[in-house]
Amino acid sequence: MAIATSSRTATSCTPSDPVDADVIRETYSVVLGTGGGVELLGERLLGHVHLLLFDVVDGMPRMRGEWQHAAEHVVAQTQEMLDAGVDLHGDLWGLAVQCRALLCVRQRLAPLERSGGGRGCRETA
Repeated sequence: MAIATSSRTATSCTPSDPVDADVIRETYSVVLGTGGGVELLGERLLGHVHLLLFDVVDGMPRMRGEWQHAAEHVVAQTQEMLDAGVDLHGDLWGLAVQCRALLCVRQRLAPLERSGGGRGCRETA
């Protein structure tokens, strides 16, 4: 499965970039908690989405059962969003939701750097 880079604001994230769960969580939490509107949040979220997408796609063959099905669904939904083009102002909420979903799936693959003392994916909206 190819990773979409057609978004007009695609970043230079590569699979070798470190995943910092705290920074990612902080970014989508601002958007989901306040409705967004902060200038560079969209760019940050898009960078996190690309970074996480590379990791999740790379790790999916190692997943089994429901987590593998969830990963496939999240990747397909994220690909669809990126292929359609991301409006960083209008799609900020959707981008934050996809970022959170990718992080939750990514956390099933391996421990992340600075995981925040056990804070994981929460089931709150």
